[in-house]
Amino acid sequence: TYYLSQYLIENFPAKRFVFDAGSLQMMERNWFLKLRQKPIITPHQKEFERLFNFSLRQKSLKEKTQIVKELAKKYQTIILIKAIDDIISDGEKVYIIQGGNAGLTKGGTGDILAGLTVSFYTKNEPLDSALIASYLLKKTADILFEEKGYWYNINDIIQLVPKVLKKLVNL
Repeated sequence: TYYLSQYLIENFPAKRFVFDAGSLQMMERNWFLKLRQKPIITPHQKEFERLFNFSLRQKSLKEKTQIVKELAKKYQTIILIKAIDDIISDGEKVYIIQGGNAGLTKGGTGDILAGLTVSFYTKNEPLDSALIASYLLKKTADILFEEKGYWYNINDIIQLVPKVLKKLVNL
């Protein structure tokens, strides 16, 4: 994963990238500076800590948002921290996306978030893509929780996302 991520960045610096999980756990933060388009990264707090050598644990939400904003600016990336309250920054602006529930801690939900993010990023600005993906996933999880409690899975999310998106678009 380390060498593949490095290869892709070095050989395709003009492409749009979304980095999640395995790549974030292996890559070097300075690689982001080689890219011509801001990449989107979607770490949870432990992946963030490993990548930036900085812990968000025991920090207030205000402190976390400031740290995320500063690092997004320094490394020219869009950071989407997956947490109870997602924190998203492009280095200039910071957004907090609330909602969701503990059902989003199940395996595969981060992959869905990364997939939604990359799909929106194909035709939209990176910050907008991260915001829409985070909100859509949390909204979907809220609806599933009302229907099933915590007993929903990633297949339920995948099936419901298009319906939730359609409702949001038609508001």
